[in-house]
Amino acid sequence: TPKQVAQRLAVSTETIRAMCRSGKLTHVRVGIGSVRPPIRIPVHAVEQLEQVTTLEENPPVKNDQSSDVAGYLDSWRKPK
Repeated sequence: TPKQVAQRLAVSTETIRAMCRSGKLTHVRVGIGSVRPPIRIPVHAVEQLEQVTTLEENPPVKNDQSSDVAGYLDSWRKPK
């Protein structure tokens, strides 16, 4: 449910519902009748969202001079 996913991701239920509305989070509505059925979110959709979010927060570090801490510090130490 949106509540369970919100707790897992430490966000609000409304954030999860908004992600469902916008298409950023795969979901289904289970039920019939005139009342809107409740939202259900598959586990794989939550795991995929966690993976994408983790990659955005921690982009892969390139193994080049720009990621070399010593080189970075040396560039600041050199007189201009």
